[in-house]
Amino acid sequence: MHRRPVEPGDELDPEGEPVFKDRVAGTIKDLKLTLNDGMTLEIQPIAGT
Repeated sequence: MHRRPVEPGDELDPEGEPVFKDRVAGTIKDLKLTLNDGMTLEIQPIAGT
């Protein structure tokens, strides 16, 4: 079995594979985060200082 190198901080599944393939957990578009499992989260802008 070919496995990519594990990076520090990777979360692994029971088989030892990274939970977030290619280190991508989701995408952000129009202030909405869509996780790879389909869950969406609204993102609120934070005023700069």
